Amino acid sequence: EAMRSALADSFSRMWRQMEERGRLNAAFSHDLRTPLTVLKGHAGMLLSGLPRGELTEEEVLEEVRVMSQHIDRLEGYVEAMAQLRRLEDVRRGPTSSRMLLSDLADTAEILRNGRDLVWTVHGEGVWNVDGEIVVQVCENLLTNAFRHSRSQVEVSVSAEGGALCVVVSDDGR
Repeated sequence: EAMRSALADSFSRMWRQMEERGRLNAAFSHDLRTPLTVLKGHAGMLLSGLPRGELTEEEVLEEVRVMSQHIDRLEGYVEAMAQLRRLEDVRRGPTSSRMLLSDLADTAEILRNGRDLVWTVHGEGVWNVDGEIVVQVCENLLTNAFRHSRSQVEVSVSAEGGALCVVVSDDGR
């Protein structure tokens, strides 16, 4: 009976992981479609307009710039997919909240570029997290927030009941 129960639990856990992987793959597919559609549109415009001399040099450069931005987005998605395996191999351990928050504050200071930064922290001490992954995810959130903010970014960190919650928000669109 104990073996049957353990097998059932293992099967349930594996099933949930497969479902989560399917949702993640669907999210990545969705995220890849937009830049690919934009790239196809701009490539089509260049392919039809260049041979007929309908595009100015400035228009061509603008098209290439937009295409380059979307290629960068695609590279980011590919990198995220490559790191997915790493995220599945989380190595939790006691992590000093002060050291982790200090690393994040240093990164935020470099990225803020004159914008205001507001920190709120609840539950400092020792956290049972994979510090590397937390820093990587937070750095990505901070980079995005500072890129799109108008004047202020807010970071709220709370550790309660065995969970770490980080919220990064900005005043941009």
